[in-house]
Amino acid sequence: MTALVLVAAVVIIFLQIWFNLFTPPITGLPVLMYHKVSEDSISGTSVTTKQLARQFDYLVSHNYSAIRLADLLNPDFSWPENPVLITFDDAYLNNFELLIPILIKYRLKASIMLPVNHLGLKSSWEPETPSPLMDYSHLMQLDSEVIEFGLHSFDHKNFNNLTQDERSNDLDACFRVLNEKNFPFVPVLAYPYGAYPRKRPEKE
Repeated sequence: MTALVLVAAVVIIFLQIWFNLFTPPITGLPVLMYHKVSEDSISGTSVTTKQLARQFDYLVSHNYSAIRLADLLNPDFSWPENPVLITFDDAYLNNFELLIPILIKYRLKASIMLPVNHLGLKSSWEPETPSPLMDYSHLMQLDSEVIEFGLHSFDHKNFNNLTQDERSNDLDACFRVLNEKNFPFVPVLAYPYGAYPRKRPEKE
């Protein structure tokens, strides 16, 4: 048994050295995805103002630079050394009330992803505890230097359960409604429930 433990320890040490010396660092764009903000309630989709302030303070103190969705579509964008993308799904009213002051305090930017057909209503996808969402009057008050808007679908349905035509119709409805209102948005989609259609379902 002692010999086996010794061999296991040697293997672990070897793997640690190999990983630290020969494995390239993980690269890519960190994306911080949030939903609700509250004063003191913690849930699977909610973060408190204290938690959020602590996380934003970490970003600033470690020299992260918040970028925007629009930057991702700009081929001439000059990438900062430590970029991070901050997103808030669903346009909850508590974002309007609690998020913005924290963003301004830490001089960060965020992208709010809009469930277009539900704006001004409540989150019907949370039948037990539906929460109010921002309407256009709230959205238009937000400083465009701090907040930009992307898409979180029209009807907040799981795209994995929709046909290709249904997905196309959903996105077309987003574009139509927002363009009719002359409402500024970036044509970037955050899939509801994080569920996106895969080209090879057998890989799921």
